[in-house]
Amino acid sequence: MLIDYAPADDPVIPCEVRLWEARSVIVFVHPREWKKVSINMGVPMVISSCGITFTCLVASCGEHFRIGHVESVSPKDFGVPMHGDYSGTARIDWPSAIPDLLRSGLDNSSPLLTAWKSLSSQEMRTHLSFILRARRPGVIAERQLALLRSLSA
Repeated sequence: MLIDYAPADDPVIPCEVRLWEARSVIVFVHPREWKKVSINMGVPMVISSCGITFTCLVASCGEHFRIGHVESVSPKDFGVPMHGDYSGTARIDWPSAIPDLLRSGLDNSSPLLTAWKSLSSQEMRTHLSFILRARRPGVIAERQLALLRSLSA
């Protein structure tokens, strides 16, 4: 059974999918749209374009656009000419974005999951960015536990 972790205001943003010859698939997100979905350390996203849906980690790569390189599909899977830019949509892949300890706590407690889902997308992304900014695993775990405690209050 799949658990829905997404907020009620889960944003779906436009993106561009570049099919580069027969070699690669790259996703581009404009910074104006990136503000609506950004999470520290990159965002696992579900991308839809040309009838194909796939996952991709999109992150800042020092370029103007935020970029994700896709390994799970190839240009020939799209059924369109293999070279070009195609419009698509992107949304956060919430199960992949939520760290393991936090996700486990949400999975095992209906009240915690309800409290989590009552947050806005911005609030969720702020909490996740705070957790992921930590550099040491122990601090990451403590921040996840602190969030679970605050959700249960």
